Amino acid sequence: MRVFCSAALVAFLVWGSALGAWGNTDTAARVVIDAPYPGHESTFELHAELPVGADVSVVLDQAIGPHWEGPYPPQISLATPAGIVVANGTAGELLGKPAPVGKSSGAVTLRGALQLPYEAGDELQGQSLELTFRLVAEQKSPGGPGVHSGGFRAESAVGWALLGISVAGLVALLILKLRKDKP
Repeated sequence: MRVFCSAALVAFLVWGSALGAWGNTDTAARVVIDAPYPGHESTFELHAELPVGADVSVVLDQAIGPHWEGPYPPQISLATPAGIVVANGTAGELLGKPAPVGKSSGAVTLRGALQLPYEAGDELQGQSLELTFRLVAEQKSPGGPGVHSGGFRAESAVGWALLGISVAGLVALLILKLRKDKP
């Protein structure tokens, strides 16, 4: 019976990991930007491959550099390729706050801009800023594991196949054990 329970646990873990339909997918993107001239902006791009149909949000996890605090912090803005602004503010305003991006089509691209206010002065020239963004894809399976509006996904078909093979193996082990125990 101990073998049966251990095999059942392994089968469940293999099946659950093969489905891949639960939980979140996080992708971190680190950007190092040279400080722009006061009144100008520097641009950057974030790109990630995320699960299709997932709800995507972006979070500024870290901002390193001497400019983030003080009277004239730079403004950060993130927009989709279509120009829809999803986040806009200073690092202090955006830090740790998820901003919804929309549904993933697989490849997610955000265009960013960092603008230094005119009043900032030239003392920040030649210094770098480091931003760490995290793109989060939250997957939901409304009909249960592996089911979404388009039917079964390839990952869930593999998961079901692995579960079937595991169950068949468990039944075979149980039959062998029962035959062995007969007098």
